[in-house]
Amino acid sequence: LELLGVFGAMCVALSVNVAIGVFALSVHYRAASEQVSFEPNVQSANAGQTENSLLPVFLMVAFFSGGAILGIELILLKLFAKVVPATLYSTASVMAAVTMVLFVSASIVSIWRPRYESCSKQLAFFCFAAAALTSLVPSLFVYYTGGLTAISSTSGVGVQLFLLGGSLLLLAGPALLAAGMVFPVLVRWYEHNEGDARGDRWGLLLAANSTGGLLGTKLTTSYLVPQYALYTTLIVIAVGYLLVGSFVYIRSQSSWFARAGLASALFVVFVACNSVSLPIFRQTGLQVVDHREGGEGSVTVAIGDATGMAVVYNNRELLGCERDYYKERRKAILSLLLHDKPQHVACISIGTGTVAGAALDYPGVERVDVVELSPLVTRTARAHFKHLSRNLFKDERVRILVEDGRTFIAASTGQYDVLIADLFRPWGLGVGRLCSLEHLQRCRHALRPNGVFCQWLPMHLISDQQFEVVLRTFSEAFPEPCLIHGHHSRHSVSHD
Repeated sequence: LELLGVFGAMCVALSVNVAIGVFALSVHYRAASEQVSFEPNVQSANAGQTENSLLPVFLMVAFFSGGAILGIELILLKLFAKVVPATLYSTASVMAAVTMVLFVSASIVSIWRPRYESCSKQLAFFCFAAAALTSLVPSLFVYYTGGLTAISSTSGVGVQLFLLGGSLLLLAGPALLAAGMVFPVLVRWYEHNEGDARGDRWGLLLAANSTGGLLGTKLTTSYLVPQYALYTTLIVIAVGYLLVGSFVYIRSQSSWFARAGLASALFVVFVACNSVSLPIFRQTGLQVVDHREGGEGSVTVAIGDATGMAVVYNNRELLGCERDYYKERRKAILSLLLHDKPQHVACISIGTGTVAGAALDYPGVERVDVVELSPLVTRTARAHFKHLSRNLFKDERVRILVEDGRTFIAASTGQYDVLIADLFRPWGLGVGRLCSLEHLQRCRHALRPNGVFCQWLPMHLISDQQFEVVLRTFSEAFPEPCLIHGHHSRHSVSHD
């Protein structure tokens, strides 16, 4: 990226993809011109004749395995986001650990090469094992983190990421190992059943696995997590492995596997009952009023003596509270005072709605657009903080838009007199884009003549080095900025 920029790097990626496609086509046409054929061995051919009806079973198991593996990975990402800062590096650490376990699973099957006669039994066994171990992950996670206490280290980023990856392997490694065995064993069974003469059948198997992964990801983030939350979603996936294992067991006709399946089912039921009492939130002195999970994370409304009613994101980040009501209002009023006659105002991020609500009280304001990426945060502000937002959700001058603030601002050229960007952590996953040069330039283009852009910075959450990077980038987009220092935050202001 530093050498070629975004456009150049994307061109390189596209070129590599095109080169791989050209190479694959050349291999295909070369094989066709030389009339290369792949004949199955006698054992495989015979197996294919006797068990050809198993193809729907293979496709079903491949589909479920792809969806379940990616579903577990997504749940692990969201669980660890509750106890470590959600950054690009922490996400990469979790994904690398999961990928490593799946690689080990596939390698074990490749070296072990189970016999054809036992493939169905082994497949059922690994499904039952994955069910039991996956259902155990929530309890292990809560116990390991001391009830969702933050995992931290003072030895630097490298040690922190190593600790995170090691924690994932310790807590979810056995479950991922068992789940990761399912598809490789299925492939081994399929190899004996079909041989390697039908490449299109292999394509169907891989397509089913990939499609399952795609739909499983969507189902997990859009339905299972919002509907059942993280712990119960893992139990649902465990039950799925039980059902698949039971379906495969019917083919094996083994009394031993019947007992193993029954034991696994009883264990999952026991753990599921226990997971109901597991904590979903940990903040000292706060009592939970409402808790919701979604594709973007978790949002908790809690009450405490020091904060009043507060909204907390991912068990870690305070988005706003009753105690800070007047401080939040000052963020809007100060921004608006810097303009001679503000009429059209936009707020990036809603929080409790206090900032946008304060803008409505300012004389002369005709329109307020509020852009919030998280549907959960928007719902929480509407349901629990009406008394702070000054009738924000009913005022005809207001538009509440649930979408990415970057794309909205990019499509709003010359629209606003004042643009207010709330407190962002530049090191957060995806949040750094809101402090990028490209986004700040688009913010400038979204302003009317003599417009004002105000960016609040949480100085208690960023280092001096990070602040200098943000300030330098801001100064490049707005050549004449003004910096206002507050008690806990700094306010970067620029006139267009």
